[in-house]
Formats: sequence, structure tokens, C-alpha cells
Amino acid sequence: MSATVFSCLNCGGDRSRTFYEGCPDYYLGKPFRVDYVKCDRCGLVQQSPIPSDVSVFYEAYPVHREKSPLHNLARRLIMSASYADASAFPEGAVVLDYGCGDGWYLDSLRGRGFTLLGFEPNAEHSESLSARLDLPVFGDAGALVEQYAGGVDIVTMHFVLEHVTDLHSTFADVAKLLKPGGRFLCLEFSTVDVPGLDRIYDLFSFKVIPPLGRAVTGDAESYQYLVESIRKFPKPSAFAEMIRSAGFSRVTWQSLSGGIVALHSGWRL
Repeated sequence: MSATVFSCLNCGGDRSRTFYEGCPDYYLGKPFRVDYVKCDRCGLVQQSPIPSDVSVFYEAYPVHREKSPLHNLARRLIMSASYADASAFPEGAVVLDYGCGDGWYLDSLRGRGFTLLGFEPNAEHSESLSARLDLPVFGDAGALVEQYAGGVDIVTMHFVLEHVTDLHSTFADVAKLLKPGGRFLCLEFSTVDVPGLDRIYDLFSFKVIPPLGRAVTGDAESYQYLVESIRKFPKPSAFAEMIRSAGFSRVTWQSLSGGIVALHSGWRL
């Protein structure tokens, strides 16, 4: 495999090796092909080069579609316990859900006295979501920071960072948006820490997901890459250090679902 020079999304390393070349878009069937490399330092597999505008990847993105009432009920019953708990938010808080997807979390906060904002990097989706929710949903990070710098009480992210092309600048934007005393809450994949569950989780991830991907799309390698990349996501302690480096204080995390995910918290003081 040939060596390349790049900047790792995770650790900032500048050396990598080609992992996959010319990968087609099996998910949405878009006409482009992309290459993936593996960081020599931390092992994260990532697209390279990173495009300056990622919004094209989220055109007609299925995850963003409005879900059925049954789907939303199941999500509320199964996932809501892992999402940021709004009961701890200050009364009348300005809450920004960064990477708000289909708007489910924002919709769940209605009627609780909060001022609600969203962000999604695809302009078409942000506009349609804003119209559907009747809430401000920004499609441009610069415009969001310009309008709300120092004006947000709570910024939440739920399974967003795997879509972010520059973690450090994203954290810097979050810090700019928060008021002094504001809080950043981020739910992300983590490291399973329950004996026995780790083996079951690995078995499902490596033995079930890639074959399932092959059966559905004819491609197992992309799904193998997916589960490997999730395993290379920064451990909670390393992720916490990245949040501290962006200027946050009182940084903590809570492992959930046996460590499959973790909810990270940081304050702008």
C-alpha cells in the first residue's frame, strides 16, 4: 500500500496508508468515488482528501427523512435515555442541537420553555427541516456563529462527530456559541466496558454487520470499514482531552449502554 501525507481527523498525524481506493457510493448511489486511508499513528480509517464542502454527501440523506410515528415511538422508548437530559437545562435556555438530523431531538423539547435552534450543513435539508419544525435551522456554520456567538446556553450533539471533517474547529465554534456558564453535551460511540458484552458486541459488529451489508448492497468491505472505524473513535479520556483543549472546563463523561456510547459534558466558564 502506498504512503500518503495528510492530516488525521482524530490525532493530527501526518502519515497514512491507502486502505480502500475508488470506493463507489453504495448507500445513495451518487456518481462519485472516494479513497480511504488509515492513519499510521492512531489507526483511524478516513476519507482522503477531505472535501471542502461535505453538503453534497447529505443530499437526500435517508437518516434525515421524517420518520413514521412508530419509528419515533421506538426511538423514544429505546434511545431517549441516552440523549441529553433536558430536565437539567436552565429554565428558558437557548438550546442548539448541532447536527440535528431529522429534528427528532428538537421536536422532543417543544413545550418546555426553551428557545430551540438547529444546525445541518446541507442548505436544502436545513431549509426544509426549518419549515417542517417551524424553528431556525442553520445550514451555514459561519452564519450561525455570527448570529448567536455568546448567546447559547446548551449545545447538544448526538452521533455527529463521525460526520465532522475538523473536530478542533467544530469544538472551537461550539465554544464561541456558548454563553459563559454554557454547557456542551455530546453523545458518541465509546468503548464497551462490560465483561462479556464486549465479546457479544464485537461478534455482532464483525460477524453480522459486514455479511448483512454484502447481502443488502453486494459490498461487505465498506461495512467492515464502518465497524473498524467506530472502534478507532477516541477513547473517552482522549476525547475529553480534545474537549478541554478547545477551552472547556469541568469536562466529564458518563458511559451508557455498557460503554457502547458515552455522554460527554464540558462547560464554558
